[in-house]
Amino acid sequence: MSMLVEVAPDIIFTMPSGNLLLKHGEAFVGKAVHERCPGLIPVEVWLDDGYFPETQPAERTSMPIHNHPSSAYVKEHFNEPLGRYETYYIAEAYKGANTWMGFKEDADLEQWEDKIKNSWKNKTPIADWKEFIANWETVPGDLFLIPPGTTHGHGGNQMVLEMDTCPSVCGCEYSFFGYDFMRPTWDDRKKNMTGRPMNMQLEHYLDNDKWCRESWVKEHLRARPFVVEWNKEFSLERYSSYGPMPFEIERLHFQKSAKYTTAGKFLQAMTLTVGTRAVIRSKQFPDRFTEIEKFQSALIPADFGDYEIINCSQGDCTVVIWRMKDGFCI
Repeated sequence: MSMLVEVAPDIIFTMPSGNLLLKHGEAFVGKAVHERCPGLIPVEVWLDDGYFPETQPAERTSMPIHNHPSSAYVKEHFNEPLGRYETYYIAEAYKGANTWMGFKEDADLEQWEDKIKNSWKNKTPIADWKEFIANWETVPGDLFLIPPGTTHGHGGNQMVLEMDTCPSVCGCEYSFFGYDFMRPTWDDRKKNMTGRPMNMQLEHYLDNDKWCRESWVKEHLRARPFVVEWNKEFSLERYSSYGPMPFEIERLHFQKSAKYTTAGKFLQAMTLTVGTRAVIRSKQFPDRFTEIEKFQSALIPADFGDYEIINCSQGDCTVVIWRMKDGFCI
């Protein structure tokens, strides 16, 4: 809800981004978003660090098993304009890297529903939970599409770049937990994992879940990149998508520089995933630029137009880009 602005070396102040940026709503987020979701910055970018120096059980490395709501659901229940549409981009993968998504083909889903209800009621873990949830080994560059109602969770041992829609002007998210292994959570006073188990939102979780099977996830949600543009300077890739997802995920590979555009209508969120540091500079107004370091993100306003990304070090660079689809619907 705010950003730090460096106005001169070592002179930094905090600026409330929602108030100031959205004074220029259409120029910042683009006409389509401004008209359909006025006052909303529709994107959130997260970096989920799943590194563990020693081998740990899945019940320690994994996120809660959860899902997210659609635009219709958050509008009805929470008076919000945009649902939670999510992606996991695997930026780094370590030994044992994995993601949970969907249900196994032979899983008894009525039994799963009973088990998570009884687990929460009796405060006991589910011994055979892995027999229900599909698991996917991962490598860098994998992209998981996570539309509303998809049971999933970061499995650990990987660095996940999350690029998601933001449903609220409060900059929050809606995640409905179905199962969290009845494990203790972080106690900030004791500085250890001895806190009480996390709360579940079983009613919302069960209302939203689409009960996607493993084969359906593989066909529709395991996105793959295809080349949109290639030349001697850079290549542009776009990942395959799934109809309800309102945004595209793209990436640029280059060694010295690459060129792209917001086309005057797309707010873009750009993250440097390979490389040390890069500059994003306007072609029309070269004095307008920003720098990002590895795993940092920048929001590029819709009216920024044509720009270039310049590698500030040696070797390869990759930037991953989130942007709304042309004529997106919610």
